[in-house]
Amino acid sequence: MTDIPAGWYIDPEDAKQYRYWDGIQWTLHRSPVGTPDPIRTGEPMGVVSGAFTLLRQRWLSMLAIAGLGTALLIVGVILGLIGVAISLEPGLLDIIRTTSRADYNPTFDPVDRAFEDSITWEWNGGIVLIVLGVIAAALGQYGGFAAGILHLASARAGQPRSAPSCVAMMLRRALRWFGVWLLWSLGYLLAVGVPVVLMVVAANTLPVLLVILVPLAIAAVIYVFPMLQLAPIALVLAPRGTPPFRHAVALVRADWGGIAIRTLLLNLIGFGMSIGLNIVGIIPLLGLLVSIPASIALYSYYLAGGVLLYEYAEGQVDPQIPETALS
Repeated sequence: MTDIPAGWYIDPEDAKQYRYWDGIQWTLHRSPVGTPDPIRTGEPMGVVSGAFTLLRQRWLSMLAIAGLGTALLIVGVILGLIGVAISLEPGLLDIIRTTSRADYNPTFDPVDRAFEDSITWEWNGGIVLIVLGVIAAALGQYGGFAAGILHLASARAGQPRSAPSCVAMMLRRALRWFGVWLLWSLGYLLAVGVPVVLMVVAANTLPVLLVILVPLAIAAVIYVFPMLQLAPIALVLAPRGTPPFRHAVALVRADWGGIAIRTLLLNLIGFGMSIGLNIVGIIPLLGLLVSIPASIALYSYYLAGGVLLYEYAEGQVDPQIPETALS
């Protein structure tokens, strides 16, 4: 079979399954024969078209997971705003109403300056609501992401978990995932902050250095972006004990060109859909009716694309993800 091009074929070890042939050898990727046409991530547009196919196959459960995540995010924002309103003195509405006046000018108007100086923070029950709001928003945003990835990855393994099962697994592993996400966020801020500081210093001392620093920064972003795209997927899917970011870096280094072009196509199509969604969103009534389900569909598209990108890179998947779906 050495002359056969890469693609999905009947598994020689199990005629009930498709198995992916990478052009040289059989990989571990399988798909039940009874499912719709197998997704061909080996083709450059395969991740994009496959994301729509996977989303079409699992749209109902993804709607439930993404809807729950969106609801938690909204609840978190509302709780946070209520907490801030309770903790601020004078009230939040009074502050917004006063500071949004066209003639508001605390620099030159002593009345406005006195109002600004009178704003205080009260340590009361509002703090509890703010903390609860942050937890709910984090569960909505990051928990919804993780539960969606678990569901789509288990579906690709031929053993799809139900939406409640994915949410339960996410909750069991949430503490570790959130901790790693927090550390990564701090690392990203540092990685972005240092080049920005260097460019600001160069702009004020030796502007000619920007000719070197700006292209270097752009090149670094282009090179690292595929790794940043795979890292959160690896965090959710990689077996325990496998350093997720290091795993993502190793995958990208093995095939930077293939992963980069698929990442670019995936994001370009998503960006185009986002523009279309924003245009529809300005239409009265129709925009309101379409925006929320369309936003959930766009979000799910990115999750499906991420799972297929990870699959194309032959990333390791925790065996508990599909196996426990059968229990």
